[in-house]
Amino acid sequence: MAVEERLSQATKLEFGQPKQMQVQFFDTQDCALTRASMLLRSREKLGKTPRITLKIRNTDMLAVKTMPIGLSRTGETAFQDDYGIGPTGKPSSDFSKSFSFDDTPPKTLSELAQSIHNLHEIVPFQGNSVLQAGPRVAQTAYASEPLPMSAKRKIRLEATLWYPADGGKPLAGDVSFTLEAPFDYGELQAADKLLLDLAKQLGPLKGPSAEKALAVIPESCR
Repeated sequence: MAVEERLSQATKLEFGQPKQMQVQFFDTQDCALTRASMLLRSREKLGKTPRITLKIRNTDMLAVKTMPIGLSRTGETAFQDDYGIGPTGKPSSDFSKSFSFDDTPPKTLSELAQSIHNLHEIVPFQGNSVLQAGPRVAQTAYASEPLPMSAKRKIRLEATLWYPADGGKPLAGDVSFTLEAPFDYGELQAADKLLLDLAKQLGPLKGPSAEKALAVIPESCR
């Protein structure tokens, strides 16, 4: 695999067995979620109930943390920094907050609002705002064995590739890792160096954007 070969030049990587699932993104015809910096995703493992996730993304941490919406049902809420190489070619933060629950994909924004309270405050919509599906894709994710990032911390790198559900060339891919707080300045410097080394080795394979979802949201919203 070309991505794995290039990564191994930058780090001493050993990947475990790949994990596979089906992925699909949704938005309205007028791209209400995309315009609100949101993504609505369904991930489905064979024989399992789909995992529905609504994600908010913003480079402003305060804007993400104070967004007045939340889950109104059983599920998980997560806040993280999707730290990566920014448009300037230097490491930068892209914060996200996500709300996840197990269910079949909602058919309208009104149906989604039954699981996400105050959604109407962020995404004004009419009762008939139908959610359109983007292409259904097959996801293959490779997680590395623990990799020393600094003297005090180890991380796992994850390489994710998306393919058309009926086969063919990859639609999108990325390499990422997550830093769990708290961490110190020295660890951030180590993360910067690791990211820059990876970007150098990946070359054009790293793509023009860290957000691979842009390749598979409904076509009218790209």
